[in-house]
Amino acid sequence: MALESSTNIEEDFNFEDEKSFDEVVFKIRYWNTTYTFGRIAELDKKGKLIKPDLQRSYVWKQEMASRLIDSILLGIPLPNFFIYRNEDESNDIIDGLQRIKTISSFINKRSLPGAKNEKPFRLSNSNYISSSWRGKTFDELTSDEQERLVDGEASIVFFEQRFPNSKEIAIKRHVFERINTGGIKLTPQEIRNALYPGKLNDEIKELAKQWSDREARFSELDFRKFKIDELILRILTMENIVSKGYIELRKDEKDNIVDTPISTSIVLKNQMDFFMEQNARGYQKLNLLKKAIDFYYENYDDRNFIGKNKNNINSVYAETVFIILMREIDRGNKINLTSVNYEKIKMMSPEDKLPFTKRTTNTDNLKSRIEKFSSILKEEGNEEN
Repeated sequence: MALESSTNIEEDFNFEDEKSFDEVVFKIRYWNTTYTFGRIAELDKKGKLIKPDLQRSYVWKQEMASRLIDSILLGIPLPNFFIYRNEDESNDIIDGLQRIKTISSFINKRSLPGAKNEKPFRLSNSNYISSSWRGKTFDELTSDEQERLVDGEASIVFFEQRFPNSKEIAIKRHVFERINTGGIKLTPQEIRNALYPGKLNDEIKELAKQWSDREARFSELDFRKFKIDELILRILTMENIVSKGYIELRKDEKDNIVDTPISTSIVLKNQMDFFMEQNARGYQKLNLLKKAIDFYYENYDDRNFIGKNKNNINSVYAETVFIILMREIDRGNKINLTSVNYEKIKMMSPEDKLPFTKRTTNTDNLKSRIEKFSSILKEEGNEEN
């Protein structure tokens, strides 16, 4: 896995044609309260404030975390924290996760989550941090400064959904997206992780970790921002559409997910949402994708069948190749990832490449690129001596 902070997965998501949710009147109970930062740190240490599955890892760097502590010590008020009260009385952090983990790490004399060492979090030596506590740990603050931090107060907004039933995933998603007020907008995959927990979500994460260990072009940002997870979900969703004879998933009048023939185009984000909801308890063909990934990396050498060049991975190319591999492995057929066939793909005419670059969720283009790649990868394509 590459160390750079940029993403190396080319995507073609276009959400302009997505349909909005119907307007729903919600009954939400909410109440404001005040907690000291000391209490927040204590609750986090005891596991009373739950991190929903929005971010796999803590993303703030030392500089940003230090500026938060600096702001508190200077008496600058923080934005509200939003906490969702579940039916079982547990508390999910909806907005404020980075701030809570920063405060907890500093007061509890722990390292920041994901830090390379386990030494207590020490404030940055940056000139942006007040010289009074620049470069210090909590223990190195004066007693007055420690008291100011521990006894400082934050505004907490608790809320719980009374109606519709919060177990109705589509409605909860709608509420979640509107309630989340963080400065960094959550990606669709980060939201899916929060709304569709279960066996499939866990297994996708595990496969993403395994894939990132094998593929050097995946960056750390691809992993942390769930880009690999999203690519896996895309492949599974599109394979499901193809294997069922080009059907899509929709909600009927009773909010059940049903198979429906596709007209002309796929709203991919919606299909990925419905697929996660429908298969939250597990999806048998995930093992088939694991076999396809194993086969690819055992046979491809330096040939890049899943990218336009050697520096990145293209989601459409990867989707197409792994749909074909899953299908042919399941049927026991032979696939040839040879250099000869690789050159045939790279030498495709501009007309043949159009389904890979234009209107990629159009049904006819999906069929066309699978047929084109499939015909090439099934050819013997003997290596030249």
